Amino acid sequence: MKPRSRRLLVHLAVALVLVFLAAMPSVSSADKTILSISPGSRSISDEEMALAPDRSGGPQSGLILVDETDRIDGRSTQIAHHFRAKVFSSEAQDLQRLEIPLERPTGVLKKWWAWTLCPGAPVAELGEADLKQEMVPRPGTRKIGLLTATLRGAGPGCVIDYGYIVEESGFPISALIEIQRSSPSKLFRYRWTPGGPENGTYHLGGTADLHVSTVLDGRAVLVTGKDIPPWAEEPSMPPRSAAIARLSLLYRPSAEAGMEFWRRQAKEIWHQAEYFAQEEAVRQVLDVMHIPTGAPWNEKVKKAYDWLGGSIKNVSLQTSEDVWSHTGKIERAAPRAMGLLEKKAATGSELAFLFLALARTLGADASLILASRTQDHYFDPTLPDPEQADALLVAVREPGGADDALQVIAPGSGLPFGEIPWWFTEERVLMFDSRRAKVVRLAASEPRRSVSDTRARITPQNRGLKASWSRTGTGQQGYEERLLLRRLLAGERRLILNGYCGAGEGVHVSLAEAPDIGDVNKGFRLVCEATQDGEERSPSAEAGFRIDGPWLVQVPRFEAETRVHPIVFPFPRIDNATIEIDAPEGLVPSDPPSPAKLLESAFGHYALFVRPTETGYQVERSFSLAVARATVEEYPALREFLNKVREADGVILKFRPIATP
Repeated sequence: MKPRSRRLLVHLAVALVLVFLAAMPSVSSADKTILSISPGSRSISDEEMALAPDRSGGPQSGLILVDETDRIDGRSTQIAHHFRAKVFSSEAQDLQRLEIPLERPTGVLKKWWAWTLCPGAPVAELGEADLKQEMVPRPGTRKIGLLTATLRGAGPGCVIDYGYIVEESGFPISALIEIQRSSPSKLFRYRWTPGGPENGTYHLGGTADLHVSTVLDGRAVLVTGKDIPPWAEEPSMPPRSAAIARLSLLYRPSAEAGMEFWRRQAKEIWHQAEYFAQEEAVRQVLDVMHIPTGAPWNEKVKKAYDWLGGSIKNVSLQTSEDVWSHTGKIERAAPRAMGLLEKKAATGSELAFLFLALARTLGADASLILASRTQDHYFDPTLPDPEQADALLVAVREPGGADDALQVIAPGSGLPFGEIPWWFTEERVLMFDSRRAKVVRLAASEPRRSVSDTRARITPQNRGLKASWSRTGTGQQGYEERLLLRRLLAGERRLILNGYCGAGEGVHVSLAEAPDIGDVNKGFRLVCEATQDGEERSPSAEAGFRIDGPWLVQVPRFEAETRVHPIVFPFPRIDNATIEIDAPEGLVPSDPPSPAKLLESAFGHYALFVRPTETGYQVERSFSLAVARATVEEYPALREFLNKVREADGVILKFRPIATP
């Protein structure tokens, strides 16, 4: 049977363990790692009764007593799982959800149990009718089948116990198991016995400061964790797959590890690129572009980039209208470059292959780059899994130039030459050519390359206000939003656009548009009109209005005084805004605030200029975020700067009644 998924989310960690469980006869019974899975007691023990929340690390809604699994792979996969926890508060809802992974009709649920134990109450046990079939999306994979149920009546002081034994034909080629959960865990155990002729590999990440150990016995491995703290969820943090303690399981056809594996992958991809880019196709493109012979190499390469972006459709970034214009099928380019030119359509990888050939022909030193989408996971060169990589990019430079002179290109992305999607930056990637492969880090673009410009008019009403604004974005500003809108159907698109325009409690959007999303090469543009509720105002009374609202790009907000994870922003940026605030009828600008407010920091810059006009106030505001990453040690200073920015944005512009003669 074909494996169900080849995606493995494994990434950079403080501590790293990578072990191959070689294809060799297993030790009888794997005695060292034996793990017997069975239901827990149907009563609360004295020890469990005495357990109480540990407040030293903040609120604690529950405590996991046992989280143990035994997975055996062979002609089929058998997974036995047992989970037991004590509930301290009603917020421990995630502990009370039973999930049984089961792909029907091939999967078989051989045994299961789930009950709630509460002091002085009878055992509350779930039955077959309580199980519901769901299809749940998982990061980096297709949807998986689950049987789900919620354990009833699990209030503070109760203990829940559930488990199952399932069997499915075949076995997945990769799996990611989270060692940490939202509640602390007293005991975590996971035993894996690989099957089949391929090499089984296990990998531990994020466990350097935890009590996690492994025991090998033949082909089996038992991972044990004790007193595991909960994982902390924070705003603007690394992806969950890189921030959490985890165990990754993987099958590989060979025992190659680390850069040995990636050098072989690089050679294979480079050969694919050379095969794809036919010389005749390269000649045809160069003939059409009419590039002057004496032009500098970088101007030639830029022209090739612009020509590809304007002449060849990137089918990886199609709009929903493009997809549905076919009879349920997406038209794809032919296998090689001549077919690409014939159909004027290609995938992102095919565009990278052709651009690589064009750049080299035009005199550039060009390489390919394998990059991971950092919103989801980080590239880990120690792990031999090719599906970590999500995209092919191209790096160009003057022949013989230094690495710091590299320009990284994403052909067909719709971004300006020299810009790549922000989710491929600030982390490690694999750069390679025909001779070598090495790991490098791609820097984020400078703030001046990603600028939003907002023009807004605010008109006070008797109750609240009316606002209209438009926003344009260069570089990364609005790029992800534009790609999302392109994929959505019209109805879904309207809902998302209303959200971009601030629809929510007290804000009523009447117009929300994003012109030109059909053209991937055009920058982001948003047009909004909305009303905002407010208290009824007396026509003769003074009035005041804040300058912040949905017309301003949001400033990151951090409530907590301390921090666990590094801070991760999408990209450095500049947000400019010009806001015209009309005076209410019968009122004129009062004493204006200080005409200028300036803030300087290592993390950015803020400027606010306010001046009265004949019709009200004009506000000129500029905010720049100069970094894409910040350390835990830098957090207090970063938080202070952003708090001052939001405080400045909260300035109230006052109006007074017109003086009578």
